[in-house]
Amino acid sequence: MNYQHEQLARYFGKPVGTAVFKESPEDFVVEEQLSFVPSGEGEHHLLWVEKRNANTGYVAQQLARRLGVHPKHVTWAGLKDRFAVTRQWFSVHLPGVSELEALPDVDGYRVLKTTKNDRKLRIGANRGNAFQITLRNCQGEREAIENRLQGIREEGVPNYFGLQRFGRGLSNLQRAQAHLIEGKRLKKNDRSMALSALRSAVFNQLLSQVIEMDCWSTVDVGDTLMLAGSHSVFQATDSDLASVRQRVAEGDCAATLPLVGEVGTSSLSELEQSLLTGYEPWIEALGHQRVKMARRPRSLRPAKLSWQWLGEDVLTLHFELPSGAFATSVLREIVEADGV
Repeated sequence: MNYQHEQLARYFGKPVGTAVFKESPEDFVVEEQLSFVPSGEGEHHLLWVEKRNANTGYVAQQLARRLGVHPKHVTWAGLKDRFAVTRQWFSVHLPGVSELEALPDVDGYRVLKTTKNDRKLRIGANRGNAFQITLRNCQGEREAIENRLQGIREEGVPNYFGLQRFGRGLSNLQRAQAHLIEGKRLKKNDRSMALSALRSAVFNQLLSQVIEMDCWSTVDVGDTLMLAGSHSVFQATDSDLASVRQRVAEGDCAATLPLVGEVGTSSLSELEQSLLTGYEPWIEALGHQRVKMARRPRSLRPAKLSWQWLGEDVLTLHFELPSGAFATSVLREIVEADGV
């Protein structure tokens, strides 16, 4: 697959400036938001951890070692960036332990607080993340940048998977091709990441085509919509098209595109079937892996978007995104920067 992330279409057109992204970990601050309130009791201890320049898996391993448990007993709701300052929850299964002793700070992470829950954390248990992003050496007209931000606040951005999904040098995509086409065996985690990267790359290219066709923000009969929050899906019909378009405008639901996998053509619109022409070998290969088709919204609306100039060329952004969304998809509609 010839995937070129930098060639993906932008909805608002050319970025209105350039900037330096992630000059230091403190320029990218992420705070996880769980989808539930911990019960405060149970065998699973929840640790609210701040990590700096460390990935989620590494911190989980260190917590397991320090607490004397097998790594499989330490779980989390979502992976977080390494080169960043992030705050997220980990759960540790410690039956019979009433209270955890305070863990001293170590290089890379620190435990800010603890509580309990009656169930362990599972992947996807977070409803979203809050971001504080500092862009440095911003070059471009301030008015143009702020106008672009206002447009994003009102209309949202294309819901692309971020470049980090594909691994350094697109290594995850290369593994997918080696596994699906060449028959190379992969470890379970590597296989999962490879297949996810492949589906993400196809989705991004479909979304880019929809933007180029100038129908990204429109809803037509036969489109599959996803409800915000519940992620339930339904199809737009002639009789409810006007009301569905109004609901999309209000952010109650969003038009989707497929995350390819094993699927019957009846669940695809005519537009989607035409867009997927040429991807049949990949879809067939994913079907053989028993990967089921799923849906992902085309659009992404940052919540509580605000910004502040900290100097002549330093811009700080604050916003919240749902689980599975990428902050870089917001940034690429504003500025050109490495890693975006």
